[in-house]
Amino acid sequence: MALIGTDLNSIIQLAYFGSFFILFFYGQRIQISMMLVGVKRNLGKLEKLRAAAHTSVLNSALKFKGDQKMVESRINRLTGSFAIQPVNMDPAGIVGKLEHVLDTYDENL
Repeated sequence: MALIGTDLNSIIQLAYFGSFFILFFYGQRIQISMMLVGVKRNLGKLEKLRAAAHTSVLNSALKFKGDQKMVESRINRLTGSFAIQPVNMDPAGIVGKLEHVLDTYDENL
């Protein structure tokens, strides 16, 4: 009876040390893979929200304008564009830079 308990304790101790070494050497990889799964899940949610918003805007815009290809291309161009504002390094020239960025952004839209 005493041998059974000793064998069980040694098996549990061996399993504990094995899991410790696995987590010691592969712990960061496991954490990174768990984070990547979470990021992929959230990106999937964002993609669904983007598709729903795109469809909603397209349907709303088609009520006012009938040509679907033109409306869809303009909506795609609008959602795919962005403007990067200049950094405020010199206060004297920032207004001109900002006006230029806004003018070119308006021209692209």
